[in-house]
Amino acid sequence: MPPSTHTLGISEPASDRWNQGPEARLVFIVLFCVTALKLAWAAMSAGSLDAVLFYNFARAIAQVGVCAVYPLDELFNHTPLTGTFALVLFRAAGGDYMHFAFLLRLVGTIADVAVVLGLLRYRACFSKQPPWWALVLFAASPVSLIVSGFHGNVDPVMIALLFFSGIAAVQRRPVWCGLLFGLACNVKIVPIMFAPLLGFFWLSQGRVFHFALPAAALLLAGSIAPLLACPREYLHNVFGYGSFWGVWGFPFLLRISGWAAVQRIDFRQLTTEQLMVAQILKVMVIGSLITLAWKWRNMAATHLPAAIGAAWIVFFVFAPGAAPQYMVWFAPFILLLSTRFYVALTGTSLLFLAVFYHSTSDGRFPWFFARPLGPETPFWSAFAQPVWFVFVLALIQMARARFRAPVLSSAVILASPKGGLVLPDPQHV
Repeated sequence: MPPSTHTLGISEPASDRWNQGPEARLVFIVLFCVTALKLAWAAMSAGSLDAVLFYNFARAIAQVGVCAVYPLDELFNHTPLTGTFALVLFRAAGGDYMHFAFLLRLVGTIADVAVVLGLLRYRACFSKQPPWWALVLFAASPVSLIVSGFHGNVDPVMIALLFFSGIAAVQRRPVWCGLLFGLACNVKIVPIMFAPLLGFFWLSQGRVFHFALPAAALLLAGSIAPLLACPREYLHNVFGYGSFWGVWGFPFLLRISGWAAVQRIDFRQLTTEQLMVAQILKVMVIGSLITLAWKWRNMAATHLPAAIGAAWIVFFVFAPGAAPQYMVWFAPFILLLSTRFYVALTGTSLLFLAVFYHSTSDGRFPWFFARPLGPETPFWSAFAQPVWFVFVLALIQMARARFRAPVLSSAVILASPKGGLVLPDPQHV
């Protein structure tokens, strides 16, 4: 049985005070200003190529239906729910692209607001983490401003649902945890890798079926149509997608080594060697996350969102690819895990995004439309590696902390007061 928050030294102030005080007001002021900037930028720009792809997907779905698009377009690597969502926006915009792109980013901006408010309440009710200065920085995040206000994709919605799934676990509500997790997986499939972490946690609580049944039901309901109509194309496009090869981490290092067999930068028509390396990296991610999920199954509920942050570290170290909008995936979870690494990741991510969008927007700021053409990829991909390097450092510190950190009750992961990663001796887990 997990320890109480009293045992862990965590106070639980009254939940009705979460939005009061000068610090909370500062967060609200910053959040309001950044939200206004996001909406203004969204209204005055066309976004990235992703927004155009979403528009084209929606137009195709309006003509032939969502299931028919999977065999027609390998680029359509989204779930049926996301495809249907794009169709709703397409019709709400009356088929106008600029209106469509604005609505797409409006939804992401709303998701960002929800996460900030969720962090405020989490801080007041459970852990007094993150510190106020870090929460203000999160509300003002330039990375979020760029991704939600300019880029245009559903990543912020996915992260909001995954975050609130973790909060439901903190509140020991397995059904809500499962429902929100299932919805997150129906927005983008990537959160499914956290199923072992959440599943083993609820197994240790004796309530795994309360979590698993609604999560599985929603995931099946969202996938049943293409699984029946075009299973091979659906599984290939959605579950088999591994992002662009050669722009991130180990694939980037292999590419710049000069190895002729791994020079193609794409996610299609990769060589046998590229596919083999990508599969090895995926197996390492899945195997590591399953192992850690089992070791961490007895964690205190209040530390589950931070545990998701640690899992993101493992994912990004071994990920076979990455994209600029991925830089918002880990943000709220790393914030709860380590303020120091959150600041480092925010700074390096901002550098990466600035170089990427400036080089794909004809060098004009404020950016109006970002369209990667290909020749600039070796240039901007080099600036993604500092982000990856910070993840590597975080993983190294996690590994070292397992053997020297003090045991803090039976909790597995805590955000330390100094911003570092704190894990207990594994023999006490």
